[in-house]
Amino acid sequence: MKFKGELVGSEDGPDKDINEAINRVERLPQAMDSGANKIVNAAKGIARAKGLNKTGAGLEGIMFEKESNDRLIGWAPRPNLHLYFHEIGTYKDYPKPHLRPAADQSENEVIEDIRRTVVGD
Repeated sequence: MKFKGELVGSEDGPDKDINEAINRVERLPQAMDSGANKIVNAAKGIARAKGLNKTGAGLEGIMFEKESNDRLIGWAPRPNLHLYFHEIGTYKDYPKPHLRPAADQSENEVIEDIRRTVVGD
């Protein structure tokens, strides 16, 4: 019985491939931060376009924070929470969403950026 073995990977050996994979995965948090910033900036642009920037404090309240391996995108606590009420509406005002549309608009771009960072082109 004969066996034929074949090395899969780069000519430099599997160590280089493993190190490359580790480096890509280590860049994931930065790619997630970048994606969250894209959504935050898009939300600010939508809010501004809808005239929700009377003082600018509400726009500054749109932010993201890191929680473990997640990025939570939303509004800062008071006094910058004002735009949250525009997002969902109140009993006397209709909703003027800005964060949800920003996430929807940016979703494919953010996912592709993260994919390129981790998997490569």
